[in-house]
Amino acid sequence: MSGNTTEGKKGVTIFGTGNLGLSLLKSLMDRDVPVSNKHFGIDESELLVNEQNMEIITSVNFDSSDLELFREKVSCVIVTVTGAMLEKEIDFLLRLQVPLIIMSTKFDEELIKSKIADSDISVMFLPNGLLAIIDFWKRLQKLPMLGDEYEVTASLNESHQNSKQDPSGTGINTLNYLKQKGFKAEFDLSEFRPGVDGYYGCMACKRVARSQLDLGVDEEFLDAHGYHTYRLNYDMDNRAAQDYMQSMYESLKSLEDYSIPGVFTFKIYFSQQGIIIIHNMNGRDFYAEGVIKSMNFLEDHKKGVYSVHDLIN
Repeated sequence: MSGNTTEGKKGVTIFGTGNLGLSLLKSLMDRDVPVSNKHFGIDESELLVNEQNMEIITSVNFDSSDLELFREKVSCVIVTVTGAMLEKEIDFLLRLQVPLIIMSTKFDEELIKSKIADSDISVMFLPNGLLAIIDFWKRLQKLPMLGDEYEVTASLNESHQNSKQDPSGTGINTLNYLKQKGFKAEFDLSEFRPGVDGYYGCMACKRVARSQLDLGVDEEFLDAHGYHTYRLNYDMDNRAAQDYMQSMYESLKSLEDYSIPGVFTFKIYFSQQGIIIIHNMNGRDFYAEGVIKSMNFLEDHKKGVYSVHDLIN
């Protein structure tokens, strides 16, 4: 294995050269992050990325005799495959013995973590690389528990490109953070179907272009977007509930400063039933920010399994 973008430095390898993987690769190169010239895909091929030749290899045809050289050249592997593919490839990934940043969602967490526990590498689970979302989750973690005298229900309407094979990992994480604080949010994604609109309890997943255009997705970004609208409903006449939600609103309001016109939007406001939180992303370029933050984290934390909780704390 030879060559990377910066002489003398280890480079990043992408495992999963689909839309997200290739977008991340380009974004990392734009930010002068050293990258390897070999990446893992479904089929062997060659690609020109940012005017540099990249070789796409497969795990099946990877020569085990190249392992030592691979470890000398690669700083970490960023995993962007589906959750189902991660379950199939986790043994191979661990055999590489380099740090992993796993961006896959909807996988058997117990299975994956049990396999990682027996390894000697560091692994970061990063379902979303946007710094705004990482900050959002950090603030949700700091919220106090809901009071016993009122109830707040949470629901999510999310939209992603039709090619996305799984539900929104960002949305799942956010709903789970809210549930930890006592919010009511019941969903079951066991019957999730890619490519079609679906309703799974409190979580609606939009994958059909007509539905996405109705949501306000620009036609230019139908093949690369992530839109999320959360509705937090409660009894507006309950003073304790109103005080809690007002405090929550104030703690999250400044996240709107992350907004970039045409690229990323964060909004929070009161409705007639409660609070609405919106975060919409067009394209994939800014996901690289959280990946770089994770890379720096793993440099200082060797063996272990880490999540975005560790990153934001």
